[in-house]
Amino acid sequence: MTYDLKNKVVLITGSTGGLGQAAAEALRARGARLALLDLQLEDVKAQAAELGGADVAYACEANVCSMESLEAAMRS
Repeated sequence: MTYDLKNKVVLITGSTGGLGQAAAEALRARGARLALLDLQLEDVKAQAAELGGADVAYACEANVCSMESLEAAMRS
């Protein structure tokens, strides 16, 4: 079964890790736009560029264990 995710935005936490990277690639291949979150902003920016740049992947530094970090990420 194939899913068309065009015009959908998917939030991926831990995006630069193994599972996060695989999920990002698979979802992007199906047309999703991505919001990528991870601990190291430079790594997430590089990942976003590889996936198609700012038009399709938004890079953000965030720690999901910290409500303050998540709130700051959502404001950015």
